[in-house]
Amino acid sequence: MFCLLNKFFLQPAIYVTSLAAVEVLRARDGGQDVINSVDVTCGLSLGEYTALAFAGAFRYSFLLSRSTC
Repeated sequence: MFCLLNKFFLQPAIYVTSLAAVEVLRARDGGQDVINSVDVTCGLSLGEYTALAFAGAFRYSFLLSRSTC
């Protein structure tokens, strides 16, 4: 439990979980159509980076090495 409370582990875990949720949606029947219909993404704090990765501004792996600051 201590590891999840540590920012070093927590921020990358939140980021990966958020993007995994997108992949679950993509895998569902009609999910890709929902994703294609998105015009705007947003987030707060770390979520801003998740939104940018979802929007294709950078590869999801880019932030994994930077999200522990």
